[in-house]
Amino acid sequence: MSILDQFTELVNTIPVEDSIQPGLAAFAQHEVGTPIAVSAQPSEQVAPADSSITQLRAAYAGDSLTAQELVRDLIERIDQRDPLVLGWVTIAPNVVEQAEQCDKLLAGNNANKPLMGIPIGVKDLVDVDGMPTLCGSGHGLPDAVDNDAPAIARLRDAGAIIIGKTTTHEYAFGGTTPPTRNPWQLDRIPGGSSGGSGAVLGAGMVPGAIGTDTAGSVRIPASYCGAVGFMGSHGSVPTDGVAVLAWSLDHVGAMARNVSDVAIMHRVIAALPNPATPLVAGLPATIGIPRQVLEPMHPSVRTAFEATIGALQKRGVDVIDVPWPDPDLLEAVGFILMMAESAAFHRDRMKHPELFDPQVSELLEAGAKVSAADHLQALRVRVQLAQWFDNLFASTPILLTPTLPCLPPPLGSDTFTPVDLGSETQPLATAHTRFPMAANIAGTPAGSLPCGLQDGFPIGLQVMGRRGSDLGVLSVMHGIEQVLAQDGLWQPGSISQQFGGLK
Repeated sequence: MSILDQFTELVNTIPVEDSIQPGLAAFAQHEVGTPIAVSAQPSEQVAPADSSITQLRAAYAGDSLTAQELVRDLIERIDQRDPLVLGWVTIAPNVVEQAEQCDKLLAGNNANKPLMGIPIGVKDLVDVDGMPTLCGSGHGLPDAVDNDAPAIARLRDAGAIIIGKTTTHEYAFGGTTPPTRNPWQLDRIPGGSSGGSGAVLGAGMVPGAIGTDTAGSVRIPASYCGAVGFMGSHGSVPTDGVAVLAWSLDHVGAMARNVSDVAIMHRVIAALPNPATPLVAGLPATIGIPRQVLEPMHPSVRTAFEATIGALQKRGVDVIDVPWPDPDLLEAVGFILMMAESAAFHRDRMKHPELFDPQVSELLEAGAKVSAADHLQALRVRVQLAQWFDNLFASTPILLTPTLPCLPPPLGSDTFTPVDLGSETQPLATAHTRFPMAANIAGTPAGSLPCGLQDGFPIGLQVMGRRGSDLGVLSVMHGIEQVLAQDGLWQPGSISQQFGGLK
């Protein structure tokens, strides 16, 4: 029996109500309960190219930095570091002109925009005016597009400089992003499909980046590369102008080197009010952990995760065990939706399958075999799973898991390569999506932040909350980040040791 047959057989064992229709309920922004206050760590003085978005905003306001100086420093870093990391597709041809325009606005006291003069990398799946959208594929668009995707237009309106396009696994249909390398150990993968965005952050080549996330594609590379990645509730950021992997699961997400920076970016691309308002760090009184599905995981991941839980418990957080849906069912629903919807999007391109990577072509061919009845059944089960999570979050506002159960596999790994989980192995796609996929299916906000360094690799912690609680989840992530810094488990803003970062 093929993998697709196994997925469809499992999904069709789930009864559905005739009244359930595909889709998710509307949501409203709200916070997560009454937080336990967490004191912030003092900010260090660092070089502009190593600075956070918040630090860069302060430097501009104090007239100690110009956008042209920052862009020049970052381009120099890219020239030095990217031949090793291979995370950039191309640098924007007008990046210097963008910086000059920002400096004119800054000189005219028009610096109140939340991302004024902040360079941002954009995954090459997302349209940027004046640049091609290659999608990591021979089927990409080699000619420059003439419109920004709405998320990019919002970044520009907020003053951001689009510095260039970052690599993606071909049409986002994979988790390894060749040929990009992990900046922490260059013989390992950066994850995917937003691997370029994660890698350039981890190598200190840009302060912020945009990725897309269908089954973890922002959070996976954030975890492997020591960055913070976040996707909001489904529909909170428009996906127009973004190549499709699965319409029902796709998100546009923000990535940076600390949670506060990601919060500013998310507020901008989600068109939320007051994007530059400082993010309050807090912890909910109770956090849920689905311990029955945590194993198997690599011992190094377990060590970092348990240290984080212990640090939270020391601050008075009550950590409770909570249920979790059948991981096999979550995987089946997610992959049926991805395979069927991606095959529909690429129907004309599959007239020339030789232009795709063979493994991507194989997945698209399998997706074309998903029946309309099985696709509809997967959508219906997805709604039931979303309601299941809604019920859980009604009593437990925040769930924590490792972002990934494994360390970054070697370069050359593919979708089905067995990855080491300590006591056993799992196919890469199964290990990569075991925890992140749930949030895409449920439509809930979820983020990954580094929670420690083990065996020379950053370890990611996933924070997941109920639909509509985007800002609340970011607040909790910020609170956890402060706890980790206080206990010396992770210093926000750290970059790879190979490039002069965390010692």
